[in-house]
Amino acid sequence: MRFEWEVVEHEHCEKTVGWFLVVGGGMLILILLAVLMKNFLLGVLILLGGLALILHALTPSEKADVLVTRHGIQIKQSLYPYEHLHSFWIHDDQPNKKVTLRSAKGLTPNLHLPLPNEFDHEELRLFLLERLPEKRHEPNLVDALVEYL
Repeated sequence: MRFEWEVVEHEHCEKTVGWFLVVGGGMLILILLAVLMKNFLLGVLILLGGLALILHALTPSEKADVLVTRHGIQIKQSLYPYEHLHSFWIHDDQPNKKVTLRSAKGLTPNLHLPLPNEFDHEELRLFLLERLPEKRHEPNLVDALVEYL
């Protein structure tokens, strides 16, 4: 058995001019502080990080195929074997249903995969229960920050 659907890589929200002013102003203040501390490498890293954040905000979302099989969960060309995942939770009490997968690796972020409205999430839940423990995943600080940015 396998499950397959298409998701948007990230939810693209149009940013206001104010958002760009806040990011740009914050970046300039941090660069000035780095220069005053004579830490030029930090200034360069802040500049690169700020530019990457702005470029990401301007980039439209792309679609990605999700494939759930007995081997693991594949998103685009990346396979996440069940051995590298800690648990899952299907958020079906929200208007936009999604499955969250918690990674067993410390630095790997949680995966949040939106589910189509017509998708049988209960069948997916039973399939994943055979491979992973089901554990409620509450949003953490990193999830909230990623959502905001």
